[in-house]
Amino acid sequence: MVYQPSKDLADSQRLKVIYRQLVISLKFHHSETISQLPRDVVLQAINEVWESSEIGSNQRPIA
Repeated sequence: MVYQPSKDLADSQRLKVIYRQLVISLKFHHSETISQLPRDVVLQAINEVWESSEIGSNQRPIA
């Protein structure tokens, strides 16, 4: 499943730019590592980073 920004996020140019930067970073800087792991492990790692961040502890990920 590919993440599709919601209407509210799509309306925010800043969030769209940040989203694209994250996608590009993961693709070009971490693709080799990501390709060596099962998808659920990659998503667990991303969630762990989210939960450990200052913002992540105060917000829930967008589903």
